[in-house]
Amino acid sequence: MFGLNKKNKSAEAPKKDDKNKPVAQLVELSDAEIHTMPDRFYVAPPQGLSRRVKIIIVVVIFVIIIGGGAVFFAVDWSDKFSQQQAPTTNTNQSANNTNLNLVVVNNTNTNQVNSNLGGNTNVNNGNSNVNTNTNVNTNTDVNTNTNTNGATTETPVIPLASLDSDKDGLTDVEEGLYKSDANKPDTDSDTYLDGNEVANGYDPADAKGRLEASDAMKVYSSVLQNYKVLYPASWNIRAIDTEGEQVIFQPNGTKEYMEILVIKNAGSLKDWYDKLVGQGLASQANISELHGWQVIYSPDGLNAYLGQEDLGQIYNLNYNTAGLSEVNFQTTFKMMINSFSLLGKAQ
Repeated sequence: MFGLNKKNKSAEAPKKDDKNKPVAQLVELSDAEIHTMPDRFYVAPPQGLSRRVKIIIVVVIFVIIIGGGAVFFAVDWSDKFSQQQAPTTNTNQSANNTNLNLVVVNNTNTNQVNSNLGGNTNVNNGNSNVNTNTNVNTNTDVNTNTNTNGATTETPVIPLASLDSDKDGLTDVEEGLYKSDANKPDTDSDTYLDGNEVANGYDPADAKGRLEASDAMKVYSSVLQNYKVLYPASWNIRAIDTEGEQVIFQPNGTKEYMEILVIKNAGSLKDWYDKLVGQGLASQANISELHGWQVIYSPDGLNAYLGQEDLGQIYNLNYNTAGLSEVNFQTTFKMMINSFSLLGKAQ
């Protein structure tokens, strides 16, 4: 329909070159043979990017996406690793430690540095001390014991009595034992102080009575050891051995107690005390007489040693205060000593 006029088209055969190949020829057309396409049929050539440029753009975008994802993953993994490693992060101020030993001759320090993937650096110091000291002791001190046994010059500690409200010689605790008045020094109004009456075996609550007849007292008798003694009825008695050579009298609710010990084959009281107890104090001690007994009191008044000629044994009455600074039964202890007697033999 469009194009060249077939009637005027040249029908000449194409020329050939030396190798018998067709050679393009320029055909000259006259103005009458050139036709123009109407505008409504004109199609503009495409103005977009070339195919090669599009491929390059796609590749670049793909590389950016892949690279960005890799970077994000690496950063996220690094953060997680750092968080997991945070508790074990070691921070050392110095890679070299100075060892302060009392006696050090050679110090060998070996430092090892370990690098963690999380960016933490651990520095472990391995210290090895080589001590080559030789201890030489040249102590030439010679101790000479110049102590000699003899009479002591120390003043004995005499425990204080506990509260005595009426100053009658009985503590307030003892007043309860003997049913006397803690606020009246002479309960039975017989002109004798309550404490003096108790020490000598009299009832402070009865002007005509003796303690042995009072229901507040009891008598302990030991047939095997041949003695008897008066003690408060409310106290507990305990024999330490089957022969009755050690007997304890103890009040309720306290660690204090009285004790009677029988010392066999002792000989005379003075010789025994000189040798075994007093270390020479017996010659200075007052050996008194008490109801037929020879008696030696310890300096603190807490021990009484009773003996008789040809008796062959000694009785030790002692007051164990259990370390108390104030004691409750000093007058009762005196009462027990004064009431101590042998069975079946007149005193």
